[in-house]
Amino acid sequence: MLTRGQELIARQTYARLLERWKDNLIWNHYKQFGSPYSPYNACNELAADPPVIVDQDGTAYLRVTLNRNSPKIGAGAQFYEWLASTVCHS
Repeated sequence: MLTRGQELIARQTYARLLERWKDNLIWNHYKQFGSPYSPYNACNELAADPPVIVDQDGTAYLRVTLNRNSPKIGAGAQFYEWLASTVCHS
């Protein structure tokens, strides 16, 4: 489980990453991360390899995904409602 501080840092980091790579955003349906069928799209409920939050040393903390059945979701499960209601809503 992430602390409140770690959770805020993860959200801020994810938002910065989204801004940095606009062409590969999950909302760009013409790119690999934005296609609703992409295994990399955080908003794809069947994503096999969704985005991962890592630190500068490469330590993985959580997967950002709507795939509740992903064995890789880990601590990312606590972001499900935020992702569904704020990031992935259409």
